[in-house]
Amino acid sequence: YDAWHDLAQLGGGSDQGLLNGEVASALWQTHAGTKPEPAILWMQCMGVDAIYVSDQRSQEIFKDFEYPQKFAGVLSVLYDDRQGNTLYRVPRRYPARARVVEARKLNALKPPRANDDVEYLGAYADVIEKGPDSPPTLTRDGTDAMRVRAKVAPGQSIVVQESWDPAWQAWAGGKQLPVRKDAMGFMAVETPPGNQEVRLAFVTPLENRIGCVVTVVTLALLLSLMWFGMWWEAFSVKLPLLNLLPTKLSHRRKILLDGLLLFLFTAVLVGPFFQAEYTDTWSSIESTFVSDARFLTAHWPHPQWQPLWYAGTRFDYIYPP
Repeated sequence: YDAWHDLAQLGGGSDQGLLNGEVASALWQTHAGTKPEPAILWMQCMGVDAIYVSDQRSQEIFKDFEYPQKFAGVLSVLYDDRQGNTLYRVPRRYPARARVVEARKLNALKPPRANDDVEYLGAYADVIEKGPDSPPTLTRDGTDAMRVRAKVAPGQSIVVQESWDPAWQAWAGGKQLPVRKDAMGFMAVETPPGNQEVRLAFVTPLENRIGCVVTVVTLALLLSLMWFGMWWEAFSVKLPLLNLLPTKLSHRRKILLDGLLLFLFTAVLVGPFFQAEYTDTWSSIESTFVSDARFLTAHWPHPQWQPLWYAGTRFDYIYPP
């Protein structure tokens, strides 16, 4: 799939770095849930157009779905080779992963309380799929930028179904627009009324820029030390009196000095992380292990394949909760 085609996909990668914890819940309900309704609502909320399902007849080795027949007769079939491989269409109003919504209704939404929370999932899907009759278009300009065109009325906003991050920024008409996280962890852009072209860009975070500067300075210091070492060796040969100075250290003292310098450099670089408040990102890690625990409980004592990690892998290859 994504190995050969550049397609957007819900999950299927390494879950340790998830910023949006709702993705793990959506994957669990889709792959391991017994009922089709919450799975379909999850896919509508997440902007999924189609879903591939393999059953025991398929040559696909992972067999991610515990109940592969749950979508039969519920979703329309896009492709079926009669050999255990079926592609279903997920009903969505517009193909773009962006929507014009009523801001008041969007602000009233709450995150799902559980994987099968049909009430809250349905409320979010209604705001996304049954909102204003204003079809948007979304054009990607690479991985870190996109443009959304839409007609926006007073009291309306634009939701982009891509995980929110503080580094995402938006502009329209030369002015920067507020971007916040909605109930599903996506980007809600507060847009002025009118026919708007909103440009979104993932601006390199400050900590990344600081890291680049530290890297350049470190390389410069290393090159300077190498040059100074070669210069000092040549200079000391020309001035034999310098050999009388205690410039040579024993092997043990060199090791101690190297260890001390490494400790000091590490303390300077890592020290700020011990003071930073990063607990707001624990939700993604926590939700992943909750999903793992549920999957393990439902399939104990032989969990076999785990669909939530690395696009499917043996359960003993992952980090157990």
